[in-house]
Amino acid sequence: MRWNKVFLTIKKELRAIFRDKKSFIQILAMPFIIPFMVFLMGFLYDFMMNEDNFKYMIGTNYELNSNEKAIVSELGLDVITYKNKEEMDKAYENGDIVAYINLDNNKYYINSNLTSEDSSIASSYIETYLTTYNKFLAENYLMGEDINPSDVFNIINYEIVELKGDNFLVQMVADMALPYVIVVIVLVAATCTVDVTAGEKERGTLETLLTFPVKSSEIVMGKFLGIATMSFFSGIFSFLLAVSSLGISTHLFDAFDGFEFSVGIGTVVMAVIIICAVSLIVSGLSIAIGSKAKSFKEAQSALQPIQFLGMIPLFLPMFEVENTIIISMIPLVGQGMLLNELFSVGVNYINVICSFVSSIVFIILVISIISKQYKSEKVLFF
Repeated sequence: MRWNKVFLTIKKELRAIFRDKKSFIQILAMPFIIPFMVFLMGFLYDFMMNEDNFKYMIGTNYELNSNEKAIVSELGLDVITYKNKEEMDKAYENGDIVAYINLDNNKYYINSNLTSEDSSIASSYIETYLTTYNKFLAENYLMGEDINPSDVFNIINYEIVELKGDNFLVQMVADMALPYVIVVIVLVAATCTVDVTAGEKERGTLETLLTFPVKSSEIVMGKFLGIATMSFFSGIFSFLLAVSSLGISTHLFDAFDGFEFSVGIGTVVMAVIIICAVSLIVSGLSIAIGSKAKSFKEAQSALQPIQFLGMIPLFLPMFEVENTIIISMIPLVGQGMLLNELFSVGVNYINVICSFVSSIVFIILVISIISKQYKSEKVLFF
């Protein structure tokens, strides 16, 4: 095999990919979904946590004393004082307040709309305020009667102990970030394959290429390595974005507190090897399938099963599926699970070895398949 001819074919295929602006922009955009997903989850979780500082506007028809003001302020309530219930009704209708307290004959009436989220939350805070203030008054009364309030109110003692644990939503996004690298590789390979196989047939450029002094094996290897190169660099770019976005999020968002994520030279090297193996496997499979298609649409439809296969690792952590020897040997699925395993739970070297061995076998197999295909006139012409 003349490698200078292979490199010329690689340059030709890469030039064709870069020339198609629509496909090239699509390829560039795919990796950015990972940091967008990670940052969005961190932002939304922190936003929901910070909602505790939100102040609910309520109304009263009486003036609060300093003790009451301290209680309602701690609960996140802002109070507007009105003269009577009619004024509070009007203020509620205008949206100035979400609930109000009407004091009538020494009895407190909480007026709220339980079907409204803000109003129902404000109502529960009002109940807490009145309960707390009632206990405060009772303690003062008991102390005035020379009775220790603890002997009355603290018969049962309790304390809330916060348990640390994984944030389910954050963990789910983290489990999807690294396996999504496999998805990007598959999508890029499929996008490129459609153009260099069915696209060349539709344009008639494949027949022109065969008139040059280039062997079919050199054409196959050039197409294969061209798509693999594009897939590999897209995978590396996606990997860097995934790792950096997770690393930044652990310092930027409270949602990622306690999230364990370690990056070492060894794990990075292994991740690069996995990405390389996946790129070679997917490129070969894509060419083997896409070469049989006669049109763009047919090639896109034929390549969809590979795309679905690449998405499986995204959902396996949701069902708490652990990586085993059998799973690690499944192309794309095993590599996706292994990527997650490298940076979170630790490395199982038996799974790594099984995955690498199976990858080599699949790479050799797909190369032999596409080499045979491009010797057949049924594949070259239609």
